Amino acid sequence: MTGDADRGGGESVREADDSPKPLEGIRVLDFTWVYAGPHATKHLAALGADVVKVESKYKPDMMRYGYTYDEFEAGESPNVSAFYNEFNLGKRSLRLNLKRERGRELALELAAAADVWIENFSPGFLRSIDLGYESVRAVNPEIVSVSMPGWASSGPAAEYRAWGMNLEAMAGLDHLSGRPDDPPTPAGFSWPDPTAGVMAVFAILAALASRESTGEGRRIEIPQFETTVSLLHGALATADLTGESGERTGARDEDRRFVQGVYECRGEDDWLAVAVGTDAQWRTLCDVVGRPELATDSELATHAARLRNHDRFDEVVESWSRDTNAEEARTTLQERGVPAGRVANERDLVEDDPQLRERTTFVERDHPEVGERTYTGFPSEFSAVDVTPPSRAPLFGEHTDDVLRDWLEMPDERIDRLQTDEILY
Repeated sequence: MTGDADRGGGESVREADDSPKPLEGIRVLDFTWVYAGPHATKHLAALGADVVKVESKYKPDMMRYGYTYDEFEAGESPNVSAFYNEFNLGKRSLRLNLKRERGRELALELAAAADVWIENFSPGFLRSIDLGYESVRAVNPEIVSVSMPGWASSGPAAEYRAWGMNLEAMAGLDHLSGRPDDPPTPAGFSWPDPTAGVMAVFAILAALASRESTGEGRRIEIPQFETTVSLLHGALATADLTGESGERTGARDEDRRFVQGVYECRGEDDWLAVAVGTDAQWRTLCDVVGRPELATDSELATHAARLRNHDRFDEVVESWSRDTNAEEARTTLQERGVPAGRVANERDLVEDDPQLRERTTFVERDHPEVGERTYTGFPSEFSAVDVTPPSRAPLFGEHTDDVLRDWLEMPDERIDRLQTDEILY
């Protein structure tokens, strides 16, 4: 949230893109899959790290075979998944068979040349195949080793199975989502995954900075359950203060700082979000909706009164919004200083949002199997540095030979033997 002092346009921080990226020269050995881990390493790649995604035909990232583009059949190719291609921009792909001892030995050779080792398997899996932290640290004491399990490796839930649905339920999100009379409601989006992904980026950057002064690596565990709980800091503080759990409030502000809601508009599935936090905003809203007399109505004139009479506030706004277009209403209210926004769907964001198009939120990348597609980029800008994803998502195993030459200076004869023996598989 920004204050009134931040209103108005400004110049982009982007300048000439001629400086090295922040993580240029950092090597990341990426064993992550699905969503949480790939979300983290996608951002590391955008910041300049050489991210090498490790997979095998025995255990590919399951996202490669789901959420395929409409013109392809599921399972037709490991390279035509919309989700996989979104989460893996800018990375290189290495085939490596960890079922074979020589494959595990090669993983440790790569670890010795890496700065970061990251995975989001269940706790204990890599240790069971002799690739746990102790083995990795033995070959590279300076490595930053990151694990991102659903549940921490210690505690009574350590053996629990994790997926977004049960994580967000147990973390308390569902209890607070929905209208007051509704049952607990899933959020409609898997919050645990990207939350843990962003936290992993923070932790890795901190560990790399620490290594600069200490020369030592770090072991980092980022349980998705705990990172999701951390999103509820306001609700948790309230529970600690009052001794009571939060309530489902629908579109209303649980912190009671704003009188707000989502209101039906004239078009099909057209909705407007409006929030009023000050008496001045209320007076402006009354003027816009053609009800200036309500500005001094004792039931609505003050913030406390509007909170007490929220239903009447909603009626005032929706009696006006039903006869107007949500985009026109947003423009009118924003120009007058009242926080408002049209409820956008995903196609609106990708195709029509002028703010996102002006920035670097979306990038187009051409892919040899799916053609040119739109993806999300890095949601920040740096002066003098281009932090958009450097390339499309990799084809399965596309860079295997190049990575082994770059990282290990491996001769072609050895690469050929590893291919023949199905170590690079």
